[in-house]
Amino acid sequence: MPSSQRGVTLIELVAVIVLLGILAAVGVPLYNNMMEDGRTTEAKTNLKIVYMAEKIRRLDQGAYWPDGVAKSTEDSPSSLPEINEALNIDIETPQYYQLGIIGAAGGASFCAEAPQIDGSKVFSISTDGEIKEVFCS
Repeated sequence: MPSSQRGVTLIELVAVIVLLGILAAVGVPLYNNMMEDGRTTEAKTNLKIVYMAEKIRRLDQGAYWPDGVAKSTEDSPSSLPEINEALNIDIETPQYYQLGIIGAAGGASFCAEAPQIDGSKVFSISTDGEIKEVFCS
C-alpha cells in the first residue's frame, strides 16, 4: 500500500536547527551590547543632570553642593535622596548604577560618580563637565 503522506526529513530538521543556532549566536551578543549601551546612557544622562543642577546651584548660592556643611564630605559620597533634595532634581533610583557626589570644603568643586552596581564600570563628572571612566579622586 503506497503512502501519500509526506514528512520532514531528518536533514531538513537539522538544517533548521543549525540556522536557528546561527541566528541566536549573532542576536544574543547584539542584544547584550544594546542593553549595556542603554545602561551606560542612563548613567551618563544622570551625571549630566547633576552637573547642570550643580552649575545652577553655584550661580544661585555661590558654591557647589555638598559644601562642607552638608552631611557628605570628601570621604563619603552623598545618597540619591540627598542629591535630589539639595539640587532640587528628581532622578529615579537607577537599577544598574549608584550615584553619589563628593564635594570639596567650601563648595569650591564637586565630583559626581556613577559606579555600576556589579563594579565593572564607573563614570564620573566634575566641575569641568567632562564625563570620564574613573572614580572621583
